[in-house]
Amino acid sequence: MKTKVVIIDDDINSIKLLNMHLAIHEDFEIVASATNCCDGKKAILENKPDLLFLDIELPEMDGLSFLRSVRNGVDWCMSVVFFTSYDNYTIEALRLEAFDYLLKPLNHSDLESCLQRYVEKRDAVQEHPDTFFQDAPSSKERVLLINTIYNKKLIRVDNIGYFRFQAGRKVWEAFLDDGSSMPLRRTTTSDVIVAQSPDFVQVHKMYIVNLNFINTIEETRIVMNFPFEEADVKISKSYRKNLLDRFYSL
Repeated sequence: MKTKVVIIDDDINSIKLLNMHLAIHEDFEIVASATNCCDGKKAILENKPDLLFLDIELPEMDGLSFLRSVRNGVDWCMSVVFFTSYDNYTIEALRLEAFDYLLKPLNHSDLESCLQRYVEKRDAVQEHPDTFFQDAPSSKERVLLINTIYNKKLIRVDNIGYFRFQAGRKVWEAFLDDGSSMPLRRTTTSDVIVAQSPDFVQVHKMYIVNLNFINTIEETRIVMNFPFEEADVKISKSYRKNLLDRFYSL
């Protein structure tokens, strides 16, 4: 199945350029484009895109405000890539959980890298249907439906403090804020876990943490917030920079 794409940009030339770049990718289909917020909102709600390319400088309102205005109507999984001529929106864009952020004029290699990361995330979720997100039936809280070793569990993302790889059993284990833990199936890899939420970040080959439970980042370990303050979560050099970038962009 092709990835449905919507582009919203008041610059028609920018839309044409992105069209040209995406045309060489058979698994991406541009289903609609718009040059203003009104048409953009209609394009999103009618087409339900998997991937939205959104300019931050729109005429009626900035793209960040526009995204906030349509979020309540988006009840499916939609990744957002912001693009702009300026880089002073980066932190705010990340706070809105943008999948990526590109500067104009669009650089072919940056765009290709963005698309590759999206494909990897999309395929990881599709290839491991035992672990995926869905909306809670009565709320907008994000929940994780997981097949554990024993059964299926529906867990809120903000109940998960961290994951630890159990080398002896060769499985990842999720640690919850009620003091319990759940061993996941062996088919669940670190890439699959990280792909499930922007709050999950790998900090060591044996640890993945929920950013919202981090208290302090020390040289070789993380001090977690209650109720995980006794957890001995290690950091390795290869993951440290990404962790710092993600943590300080919150």
